[in-house]
Amino acid sequence: MNISRYTHDRGGSRGATALCLVAMLVMLHAVRATATCPGPDEPWGGDDEGTLTCDAAVSKCQQKAAKSVATMVGSILKCHARQAKSAMDGTPFDVRGVLQLAGQAARIFPEKAEGIEVGARAARLHFLHAAGWDNVPGTRIATYVIHYKDGTSAEMPVISGEDVSDWWQYPQRRFNGKQGKVVWTGRNPACRNLGATLKLYKSSWENPNPTVAIDRVDYRSQMTTSAPFLIAITAEGK
Repeated sequence: MNISRYTHDRGGSRGATALCLVAMLVMLHAVRATATCPGPDEPWGGDDEGTLTCDAAVSKCQQKAAKSVATMVGSILKCHARQAKSAMDGTPFDVRGVLQLAGQAARIFPEKAEGIEVGARAARLHFLHAAGWDNVPGTRIATYVIHYKDGTSAEMPVISGEDVSDWWQYPQRRFNGKQGKVVWTGRNPACRNLGATLKLYKSSWENPNPTVAIDRVDYRSQMTTSAPFLIAITAEGK
């Protein structure tokens, strides 16, 4: 897995380093197609009422979207290249891949991914993530373990219904999480036929020890029904 990072200057006072996760991608749901680009003046992002318009090249790219979590992310990269690198709810993310963990509904994936390198101080970390398969609200489905350079560590739990939910969302199951926020919404023929949309969520972690550099992050599934996945991390400086 390749890790890349960049510094995003916000008015010269606050920087952000985006850690891009690129993994070997395996088919998760053969029947779940990827997100497609929105049409002219069609809403693009979750609860955001703003619109984006795809040009001819982007529209042509839509036809290549396949049926998996991996190609869902590929669709974001190909069809929303500039949009995906822009701020999502005020946070820039460099979207290039997906890190899929296992759950009881998808045991073929690894249960953890360790050693996601940060190597910098940060006031907060922002996670762009979601999960396959829903769970009982309030259930911890994953954990981020943040390791500092001084040997100490901290944890951020990922709670179903609070931080993330199933990336396939139906109108009767509207996400109302207090910790996470929907920052990207996509559509494809498969989910549209079932009245669903595809969603990605952003959760933010306030660093209790911002003066000490963060060495790395471990990502661990709690092996509940849900299979959590991570797309990108942004480390924001003061």
